[in-house]
Amino acid sequence: MSRRTSTQPILAMVIAIGITSAFAGCGGSSAGGVGYGATCDTSAECGGETPLCNPVGICVECTGASDCGNGDPVCGSNGFCGECAGDSDCPVAEPFCDQSRGECTSCRTNADCGVAAPVCTPRGRCEPACVDQTDCDGDEVCNPDIGACTQCATDADCPLGEPLCDPSSLRCVDCTQASHCGVASPFCVDNDCEECIQNTDCGAGQVCSNDLECETRCESDLQCTNGDAPYCDTESGSCFECLEDPQCTDGEKPVCIANGCEECRIDMDCPLDKPICNNENQCEN
Repeated sequence: MSRRTSTQPILAMVIAIGITSAFAGCGGSSAGGVGYGATCDTSAECGGETPLCNPVGICVECTGASDCGNGDPVCGSNGFCGECAGDSDCPVAEPFCDQSRGECTSCRTNADCGVAAPVCTPRGRCEPACVDQTDCDGDEVCNPDIGACTQCATDADCPLGEPLCDPSSLRCVDCTQASHCGVASPFCVDNDCEECIQNTDCGAGQVCSNDLECETRCESDLQCTNGDAPYCDTESGSCFECLEDPQCTDGEKPVCIANGCEECRIDMDCPLDKPICNNENQCEN
């Protein structure tokens, strides 16, 4: 699943003062947010996990479903590919779409949960209730705020390596906002401090990679030495698994979708014994 953050309410200030790092938040695009907050005039200024400059000048992962694949077929209003854009995209077992993350979940409130697991956590999962610490595993705490076992309830429950309790997931993390990160990796993305979110965060001749690290811009396939990403997209300067279908030489994954090789794009790509191409670009009965 792709990573998100909040920007839109104060986008005008971003443009006015040219600061994007303040908006590199964590763990999903907040309500109304688009992309990671990186602004752009062209896609060449984007990169990382948000390589496209959308019509209003924000770097995004997608502007339509054709930009998505790899199990996340829907382009959400936040500019990221995900499982869903609305409840109708979700299966019966996980019927609710968390639009900020593009993720199907089990619940929105406790009323959506059953007797065995009656508590709906902030991440939309039904969990058993707890009364005290004896009801929880050794690496969890009985969270008094929700009455269920979680990894943490406050920062005091977290180790030095992940010192912050993220209130949106109740898990221990490195950061929840950019101010928690240092100069070398100043952007907080998905609760990790990262070096870059767009190409303009990097030095001359470099681009922001899919791993959100600055790397040398490629000009040809010869510079793509990672066997998992052997093809150079000269427009973005990044190396990918594929740019077009013929580069997917594995017979089981013959089509290139969003720069990754997949089983199918449409039903016609599938064999007779598995004739349906599902939303995760996999053939099934």
